[in-house]
Amino acid sequence: SIGRGAFRFCPSLTNITIPNGITSIEYDAFRGCSSLTSVTIPSSVESIYDDAFSYCYSTIKYDFSQHTRIPILANTTADKTPFNLINNICKIIVPDDLAAEWIIKPNWSTYADYIYKVSEINGGGDDGNAVTDANGNILQDSNGNNIEFTESVTLISFTIAGKSYQAE
Repeated sequence: SIGRGAFRFCPSLTNITIPNGITSIEYDAFRGCSSLTSVTIPSSVESIYDDAFSYCYSTIKYDFSQHTRIPILANTTADKTPFNLINNICKIIVPDDLAAEWIIKPNWSTYADYIYKVSEINGGGDDGNAVTDANGNILQDSNGNNIEFTESVTLISFTIAGKSYQAE
């Protein structure tokens, strides 16, 4: 298991792939890891305890895509949940065949609006036109649609921190 408070308030963590063989993520394990953007959780994880990922404001992806069963969210209460104060654009990625059950499972139903099937994220597979970030995650617009380039794209405009840029 990843013990209680093991990485609590560790701002240097940005991406985590939890090793296969870990069976539980204990209370406060990653609480307050403010730079954490992506977490891959292997199928060996059977339980996640309250506040395990609380206050991880930057996390936009929890990947459970390799799971064959739904992990238990243990010891949760109304004010203490594993993903307390989840980022509003966060996606909890689950296997297609478990998604319907996942969103109604006790304690997981709280996160139903954040749960996405693998096929919804990957769009049935990358056709080579998908726009990805440095970690290979397919970028999406504010409506959850994959952003793709077509042959007709000749100019890209974007804004970072209030400053506009163009690339041809």
